[in-house]
Amino acid sequence: MLNAFLYIATTIVVTLYIQSNKVFEYVFVGKYLKELRECPKCLGFWVALAFYPIFQQGVLQGYYSNDLAVITDPFLTALYVSVMSNYLIAGFRTQHIPTIIK
Repeated sequence: MLNAFLYIATTIVVTLYIQSNKVFEYVFVGKYLKELRECPKCLGFWVALAFYPIFQQGVLQGYYSNDLAVITDPFLTALYVSVMSNYLIAGFRTQHIPTIIK
């Protein structure tokens, strides 16, 4: 349980860091990569997929053990972690960052 929480928290922190830091403007060149950096769900998916080997938390872990589960588990887990981190970021922003309507 703690490992899953750390997986989601790490994905949130790294996603926000990549989106807000100016250093990564030189890495994300081109139209597709700039759009990827601006989309929190897309960037969160790739960040979570990159951290999958470190945390080894799978959504299908314990349910299926065939070859298909070994291939699809990292992608399903990254999708789940990306959506959960996006919901947590959106919830935090709506509660703690004021919205100014002009």
